[in-house]
Amino acid sequence: MSNIQSGFKAGAKALNALTNAAENHPEHPESNLHRPANHESAHSWLAKVMPADALDSLENSFHMGNYVIDRQTGKKNFEAMSLYVRLGMHLLYYGSEQEKALHWTETMSLLKDQSEKMGREYDTPESKAHIKPFITNFKLEDTLVDLVKPDPDSYANFNEFFAREIKQSARPIANPENDLVSSSPADCRLTAYQTIDLATKYWVKGSGFSIVRLLDDEQ
Repeated sequence: MSNIQSGFKAGAKALNALTNAAENHPEHPESNLHRPANHESAHSWLAKVMPADALDSLENSFHMGNYVIDRQTGKKNFEAMSLYVRLGMHLLYYGSEQEKALHWTETMSLLKDQSEKMGREYDTPESKAHIKPFITNFKLEDTLVDLVKPDPDSYANFNEFFAREIKQSARPIANPENDLVSSSPADCRLTAYQTIDLATKYWVKGSGFSIVRLLDDEQ
């Protein structure tokens, strides 16, 4: 078995252990799924389920969050990922041949199974216990006023909160009179490039892209 395959299997075992722990509702979600990936306790948890060499690869070769820049103020901040997101991304991009690893049947099957597993879990009433830790983990407290239903306790389950509706007034269209300005269709973190040529050097989830493919327009 290659190092890439053994590392993948270790990551898969850790992800499954994490989602299994998330189903144990008496256990606080911040002790498993919503544990910050860069927290010391995350290392301790991973060390219990991953071989040392695989853990070293995860923690040394792959970042535990994202640096983001507010394009209006220019301020740069580090946003830690939850352990659940970090492990999922690790499995997507594990190994030196990243674009090939993504298309492994084993990889796609694992991520599909885990996504469906958590989808079912987050449809249950008990999953409400994950809403407030999610808000805390992603520092969403100040955004609740933008929601049609701002009270976290008013949602029937986690999935309902995750698909929360935002007030139309909270997201005005930027510069509607300027045809050269494009508004983001979703709340997200954007990767911005200074030139189109630079953007084409990057891959998105294992696939190269071009502006023509992105917009489906030769012109």
